[in-house]
Amino acid sequence: MTDARHTNRSSHRSAPPGPGPARGIPPSYLRRLALLSANATPDGLPPFAGFRVVTVLHGYQNLLGVLVAMERCGLDPAKTVVFIKAYQYARRGTVIRELKRAGYTVYGLDQLHSLPVNAIVGGGTDPVLVVEDGGHATERLLSDELAAARVAGVVEQTTKGVWRIKAALNGKVPAFPIITIPDSQLKQRVEPPHIGEAAVHAVVSILGHVALRNRKVAVLGAGGSIGSAVLDSLEEMCVKTRYYDADPTRLAALLAGSCGTLARSAAEALKGASVVFGATGAPLDKDGKARPSIGLDEIPFLSDGVWLASVSSDQVEFDLDALRAVSDGLPRPIRLSELHERDDDRVVAHEYIVKGKRIRVLLEGMPVNFGEFGSMPDEVADLIMTLVFLSAVDVVRQRFSGARGMLPEATNKVAERHRLAEQWIDLTVEQRGGGR
Repeated sequence: MTDARHTNRSSHRSAPPGPGPARGIPPSYLRRLALLSANATPDGLPPFAGFRVVTVLHGYQNLLGVLVAMERCGLDPAKTVVFIKAYQYARRGTVIRELKRAGYTVYGLDQLHSLPVNAIVGGGTDPVLVVEDGGHATERLLSDELAAARVAGVVEQTTKGVWRIKAALNGKVPAFPIITIPDSQLKQRVEPPHIGEAAVHAVVSILGHVALRNRKVAVLGAGGSIGSAVLDSLEEMCVKTRYYDADPTRLAALLAGSCGTLARSAAEALKGASVVFGATGAPLDKDGKARPSIGLDEIPFLSDGVWLASVSSDQVEFDLDALRAVSDGLPRPIRLSELHERDDDRVVAHEYIVKGKRIRVLLEGMPVNFGEFGSMPDEVADLIMTLVFLSAVDVVRQRFSGARGMLPEATNKVAERHRLAEQWIDLTVEQRGGGR
């Protein structure tokens, strides 16, 4: 951090805490997150008091619980900007209404780069904390020297976000710490199986009569933690799977435990597949451009009638611009009523016609497990959100004072310092009515 920010923060910290914000989110939203609630108790001066907070998090109801926890610890809604992704979250409208009613500034994520930077960080001198999923806000603030100078720290939740921030840094080391939640051993061990299960459940819920068990299914990016979890979930259902990963090391690790068929290329994996799960995360190439799992090179290998399902945290797995460029006319929306014998006009996919072949993209290429048809159990979300929350607390309390740039081990130290695994086990066992 710069000397100016240290001076600014010190002068703020010396002042007595003022009254809390007059508005806020109803505390009831925190009740379903028992671990987070237990840890949202300020020790001394509320840690988030005096900070400008910028968030890009998923628009579940659990987002409201996270913000309630932060309000308990000094967060001022009037100094907080929330960017919401355009996913079909359950109760998305309710979440946005509650945020606005509580005094938060709410934007769609698509507005991030068109907004003046002062609309994001405010016109004052308050230090800025970024808590996000995807690296979008950090990338934007790094593009403005004055805004970047006010950043006190970043908590990034996804691998894709870490990639995006690294590309924005372009080899430079920022003057603030970046806590990388994907490096958490706790997250790596607990979260992926639930995401894999949620993604498969979502596809089954949407397709209905199109039974996965009787279809050939391809998994691209199968060597990653999420891709391998999708593969495991499919194999538990006895689904015929063919899998591929561009990373030979990750692919080799799958050979010992997978019952599916290894493909030697993405094209081979796609051959004859009725459903394709994209779980590569669209890694960046040497020019900083995302490499989707389905692009111009892969489209010719897709089968007629194929369904494409993304399991990435962003709309990056499928190159929709490429699909539009080679398709005959505009994509046709597919409503749930076409797939189920009930009156439901929700659009769940779009069908592109490419040289006579029907290519169907579920939920506009957005992650299927983040929509209305699949999500993680509350107890798992509780664990991850608590880790994010405590990492943010440690950033503003300068637990990482002097540290700069990516801090891959920081999130493990946060979990150890707060005995997070032990807390979570105790609460989970208690909630399930058992005993240790």
